[in-house]
Amino acid sequence: MNTINLNDCSITTFLDSGADENNILEVHSDIIKLSNESLYSLVNNNENLLMFPNTIEETSDKLDNDYIFTISPSKNDSSPNELLNLKIQTSKIMGFIGVDNTQININSRFESSKNNFFLHYMLQKICHVNLFDLNHFAGEANSLDIFIYFFPLFLKQAMRKGVYRAYKTYKHNDSALRGSIDVPRHIKDNTPFYGSIAYKSREISFDNNVTELIRHTIEYIKAKPGFRTILEGDKDVKEAVKIIVSVTNSYNKSKRKIVLEANRKPICHPYYKDFSNLQSLCKIILNHKKLQYSNKGKQVYGILFDGSWLWEEYVGMILGKCGFIHPENKERKGGIRLFDKDIDESFDRNTRKIYPDFYKPNDFILDAKYKSLENGVGREDLYQVISYMHTMRIDEGGYIYPHKYDEKNSIDRFKLNSLGYGGNLSVIGFSIPQDTTTYKDFCRSMLTNEEQLVKYIETSCV
Repeated sequence: MNTINLNDCSITTFLDSGADENNILEVHSDIIKLSNESLYSLVNNNENLLMFPNTIEETSDKLDNDYIFTISPSKNDSSPNELLNLKIQTSKIMGFIGVDNTQININSRFESSKNNFFLHYMLQKICHVNLFDLNHFAGEANSLDIFIYFFPLFLKQAMRKGVYRAYKTYKHNDSALRGSIDVPRHIKDNTPFYGSIAYKSREISFDNNVTELIRHTIEYIKAKPGFRTILEGDKDVKEAVKIIVSVTNSYNKSKRKIVLEANRKPICHPYYKDFSNLQSLCKIILNHKKLQYSNKGKQVYGILFDGSWLWEEYVGMILGKCGFIHPENKERKGGIRLFDKDIDESFDRNTRKIYPDFYKPNDFILDAKYKSLENGVGREDLYQVISYMHTMRIDEGGYIYPHKYDEKNSIDRFKLNSLGYGGNLSVIGFSIPQDTTTYKDFCRSMLTNEEQLVKYIETSCV
């Protein structure tokens, strides 16, 4: 398995990406297949390539027309091999992608080292598991095991909508007819006639092909050495697993192939989009060997993340300890009304609301930005937070963004005093350690920075 390492929103060459010069032709042949398709096309045409958030429309900047990366000639002549000089330019997407015999890791641009600790740390915090215990994609035996680590995240996301329900056909043979008569079965089973009627009925059921697929995946993970604990690391995941087990009464381990065949068609209902992605993930996990050793010409698989979404979710976990509320903009939950009563529909048909990234009632508003703000805040971002502060009558507002580690100060910040109605605007740079040699040291530094951020927020709220 060939491996190359890239950073999001960056430009690098094949030479600097870590590509093996001896296999450069194979690497180039594999990844060129991803460079000429839009993100929307790739995700929709490859069921084993998953996107989180679960639809491209939910990404922060509507990335559907973006490429994962593009490849172009370079003016760099440092290597005699022209392929090694080709430029790879990435977009705002991070993640892990496999294409044929090449693995592509796209990490965060806010970490200058090649350890890739920052992406793994954010995923660990959000998934509640340690993603760095395994050397993922290092060999054929575990090249797809990383998908298992995302199962709790996808399961919890899907179960927010409740248990998936679907029509299921039941066969009956009794006197309480409540469906269509199954004539062949009735003649076979009820001759001579003793009062029972063979019939079929279609009823809404929690025990269906999709929940059975999820149950088979749960049992597969439980049986896989070293993976059982990922189902026990979070109370919401434990509860979701418990519910799925309780509703899948017809589970039978020997029917796994039948259940997989019954799930060939993806869920199409938009309400159950989260379950559609969970369904795809379950099929990838259960088809592990089949996917790994497939001889098809273009085998694309992986999990992609919107960097802005990842950063916002990670910041939300820190600020939640300080009592901050995180409105769900995509779900249209937790919004703040701009006006005190309904107004003329010709002016505002949707009773307009605002959705700050994070706010603490009467104290603080914060906007999470996955981009450098060291050279200033953009005009639209500036106006947005100031309008939030004015509408919600909160004097403290600001922005939090990742920046490269400064040994003197793990929380880089400055304040601006607003004119007019007043108020303070903070620009907070959350430091990402750069020179740690072990993941344990990186985690220790990040925890220290998190504590300092909480302390700074609490001090500002006084």
